[in-house]
Amino acid sequence: MLIDSHIHIFPDKLAEKASDAIGIFYDKPSNHTASLQVLKEQEALAAFYLTEAQILQQPELVRAIYEAGHTIGVTLSAQEAIPADALRRANDALDRVIFCK
Repeated sequence: MLIDSHIHIFPDKLAEKASDAIGIFYDKPSNHTASLQVLKEQEALAAFYLTEAQILQQPELVRAIYEAGHTIGVTLSAQEAIPADALRRANDALDRVIFCK
């Protein structure tokens, strides 16, 4: 099932109810609020992949994603020179935002 161009719920992962569906988001956080509402209505969970900048720009949204039971992963922007450092910083930012460290 395709909800929009950035949200994919994979039919091979569907069981008897929508709550078993999985969506993957690699989109701008500005679109995530509406996506969260659609996922809630469909009783579906998703994985959201965010960069360090996205995490730091919208901490309330990141906490809402987490509190709704979705998975949050970290990803890189194309400009990152040292991927391992960028992933570490993004992971640290996620930890601080979610757990208020």
